[in-house]
Amino acid sequence: MNKIVWSLMVSVILVSCHSTKKLSDSETYTPIAVDTASGLGNSPIKNIEIKDQQGDAPVVTTPEQPSQPEDVIVPEKPTKAIFKNPFEHVFAKDTINIAVLLPINLWKTPTTSAQKQSFSFDAPTKMALDFYQGMLVALPKLNGLGIHANIEIYDDQNDEGVAESIVNKPAFSKTDIIIGPIYNKNLRTVANYAKQRETPMFSPLSASSSITESNPYYFTANATNESHYAAIYQELIKRFDGDTVYIFREGTDDEAGVVKVLNSKNKEWGERIVLIEKVISKSWDTTKVPLYFTDTLPKNIIIPSYNKTFVGQLIGRLKLLPKNHFNIYGLSTWSTFDKKSLTMKNGDIFCTASNYLQYSNSEYSIFKSTYEAKFDKKPGDASIQAHDLVVYLATLLDSQAFNPYGNSASESIQYIQTQFGFVPNKSSDGQVNYYDNSFVYILKFDQTSQTFVKY
Repeated sequence: MNKIVWSLMVSVILVSCHSTKKLSDSETYTPIAVDTASGLGNSPIKNIEIKDQQGDAPVVTTPEQPSQPEDVIVPEKPTKAIFKNPFEHVFAKDTINIAVLLPINLWKTPTTSAQKQSFSFDAPTKMALDFYQGMLVALPKLNGLGIHANIEIYDDQNDEGVAESIVNKPAFSKTDIIIGPIYNKNLRTVANYAKQRETPMFSPLSASSSITESNPYYFTANATNESHYAAIYQELIKRFDGDTVYIFREGTDDEAGVVKVLNSKNKEWGERIVLIEKVISKSWDTTKVPLYFTDTLPKNIIIPSYNKTFVGQLIGRLKLLPKNHFNIYGLSTWSTFDKKSLTMKNGDIFCTASNYLQYSNSEYSIFKSTYEAKFDKKPGDASIQAHDLVVYLATLLDSQAFNPYGNSASESIQYIQTQFGFVPNKSSDGQVNYYDNSFVYILKFDQTSQTFVKY
């Protein structure tokens, strides 16, 4: 068993790939992140088959279990959830059947030269192709691991009815691991199936925490909001243990959710910091906020807002207090904000990220050159995420070991932007709601380069 078995009809996907225009340096596709308000080298692959709607296609992914960030502070007495190894029956099999659900929309693919000239893929299909192509480039990593896997790729058309018809097919009952779908509505449909059939399922892009509950077979590859906020709290107690941290917010429900998690973590960890919350009425201009700080001591602040205008105005207000130094922590979306509004001489600004592309990473250089040579376009974020998920699943199946309290990545495995440390999100009675990728980067805003960099 020293090779991986594949089955997929490449012809259809190649038509789609060749009809995709080359990306400019500025074009990127951003995977679904936090749930806010509301080339193949010597690969042993034989062929790949994608069937319209009810289609099948093999795709194997076996990444491993990454390490937690350095200096992670672990509670002295962690509360363990009721644990049942979701991969127990998978590890016992000689051949693994993996199903991948993506909105490829084959029925929209042009079939004539005239159609190709005026054809362009919609956003879901572009993202699906990015993910699929990234997965293809990563497959050679599975060589030599002694894993036998059949990978089936299904076109779910981003339609709940189609997704339901796929999982209800008799052949689908043989599936051992599910990857996808990409979007939330189809994720809910398939998650229900995965829970009932006790089939491990990975959400590759969406990080929504409201897809399913009491489901120990559901995994989010991107960290959910709770993991982001927990990472902020860990960073605060690592740097400011016993100190005061101010929370400035507008009063929205989203912000209240952040505060709830922070207070819960603080209580869980013995109130290691003092949290002082200040709500600024939406009707106020932040430039009229009174001077809360009359001393010149450094101040630690969390601004749990997705509102660019509010964040910019509040930071602008703090700039007017040059005698203080501010350590300001925000949310993952801050990396997309106007960088001028984040520039300040009297403060350091931090945000979180579930994925961070290190361009100095040699693995990225290899992946990028292989991807561009094969598909004549730049890899998008979904392509890179697919690579990392394939690596994780390959390592997991090879090691046949799953640690529900954070997985350790082997030194021989190198991810491009996403690492994995799946931990259980638990209900009050100790049941596992789902497994959340707890690995979150802390990024610091570099005043010189005007970008967020790994801290």
